[in-house]
Amino acid sequence: MDTKEKKINKRSYNSNITNESLIRISKMLESRGWSLYHLAKVSDIPPTSLNNLFQRNNEPTVPTLRKICTGFGITLSDFFGNEIPEEPPKYTAEDLMILSMLSELDPDSKKRLISYIDGLRKLEGPSDGEK
Repeated sequence: MDTKEKKINKRSYNSNITNESLIRISKMLESRGWSLYHLAKVSDIPPTSLNNLFQRNNEPTVPTLRKICTGFGITLSDFFGNEIPEEPPKYTAEDLMILSMLSELDPDSKKRLISYIDGLRKLEGPSDGEK
């Protein structure tokens, strides 16, 4: 554990937090046994920035939440779901990138993408589960 991690871990990131997003992040950290420093590293967020969110009880921005979700291996939809995900779904970084881009498409573009993916699947043949 380096000096930065010790400094950040000395502060309790889940005391006096009233912000719902930070509460959810705290619960996910606890369920995984992660430190705030570890989350910062896997999320590609400066540890001091993440620590400041908790110290100031600030609402994370959407781009910051996306990075945090990527670090946890979940989507924004998973994050805001009814249950706090304890075990991350098995999404790869590419899966999360595709889901992020998908959320930005209009309904017609989504239909075209689904058709395109369906065509690719037919070219590749049935998957192991479909044989």
